[in-house]
Amino acid sequence: MAPPSTGEEAYLRRLALSTRASNNTAPPAEEPSPSLATTGDDAYARRVAMSQAMAQSSIPVEPKPAYPGFAPSTHPPPQPPVEEDEDPIPSPPPETPPLPNPPTTQAPPTSGPGSAEFEAKVKARRDAAAAIAARLAQMANAGPSQAPEPAAQPPAPSEPSNNDRPDPHGFAARLMAKWGHKAGQGLGANADGIVQPLAVEQTARPKGNKSAGAGGFGSKDGGNMGRIINANDDARQKEELERFGEPSRIVVLLNMVGVEDIGDEELPDEVAQECTKHGVVERVFVHGVYPPPPSEEDGVRVFVKFSGPVGAYKTVRDFDGRFFGGRSVRARYFNERLFDSRQFNAPL
Repeated sequence: MAPPSTGEEAYLRRLALSTRASNNTAPPAEEPSPSLATTGDDAYARRVAMSQAMAQSSIPVEPKPAYPGFAPSTHPPPQPPVEEDEDPIPSPPPETPPLPNPPTTQAPPTSGPGSAEFEAKVKARRDAAAAIAARLAQMANAGPSQAPEPAAQPPAPSEPSNNDRPDPHGFAARLMAKWGHKAGQGLGANADGIVQPLAVEQTARPKGNKSAGAGGFGSKDGGNMGRIINANDDARQKEELERFGEPSRIVVLLNMVGVEDIGDEELPDEVAQECTKHGVVERVFVHGVYPPPPSEEDGVRVFVKFSGPVGAYKTVRDFDGRFFGGRSVRARYFNERLFDSRQFNAPL
């Protein structure tokens, strides 16, 4: 087929092709119509149903099931008239008017005891401010020659007199008395502690002591020292000196045995075994005093020699007042020089 030479030929050719295509298309097959009722009641019921369907055409409903059991009919059912809408395009819904703004509610003026109290406070402050302003204006008018009177100062608290204050030097004594201590008695539950309080006194540093020089640990001034005075040690030392004598490595035991037991060979071993608990025993010697003393308790002396003063120190305190064979033993120190020179009868 030759191409069209003009626009009219092309238009006619397209029109012919479109007409041919519409003729060739077969009409849609009609669905078999439902069978008609064979009785008048069935026809009436069908017409009622059709009229109800026409009335509710605008409202979509679920399709009702077909009636089974009707015989097929050759006549097509009458078609109800269909009303076409004049305007197929649905119109937009009308615009809803805007909602009005909610009315503003004004809070009612507060009235009550709270507002009255607030107004009273405001009024009082205003009056005070006015009074201050009036006073300042009066002072400005008076001139610099008249100075304002100073405010009255509160009275100073009265200080206690020296007579009412307790003596600071007797604080320790008052505290001890408060705890139940009595003068002349030792401290502690058994009153075996110190009796005299400790004291401190200042002494001059020895001239030859250079420990407080550069790099040393001394006082800042480097000229004075302090020492503690313990009157209890002095009293205790004096008492022990009168009771036990001068400290020594030799201990003498009195009133341990009688004159009849001087030759007992087991006595030295027994005494040495007991004294070994306090130190190393070098020798135990039993001696009868000659001439015999007037007191039988001092007739026999048992000498114990230790290797050091520690054993003797413990022994005199352990054996003094101890009972041995029904006798109360007395223990004292003995001069080591007299013992080495065999002066066993020397006075104690």
